[in-house]
Amino acid sequence: MIFPNNLELNEYTFLIKISKNNYNEIIDVINKQINLKMLSYKYKVRFIKYIKGDNIEKKMK
Repeated sequence: MIFPNNLELNEYTFLIKISKNNYNEIIDVINKQINLKMLSYKYKVRFIKYIKGDNIEKKMK
């Protein structure tokens, strides 16, 4: 699944975990909700996306 260009970022939240040693690397899922708007563009293809209980794992680049 590709992020649409017209994605309404404020309607989505993502659960992510960031590596302790490399803050550019998202390595796992934790129970921490982070609004996508707060994250830089380079992260947007790396998340695990949770919508209506279904998760779609994004391919790591």
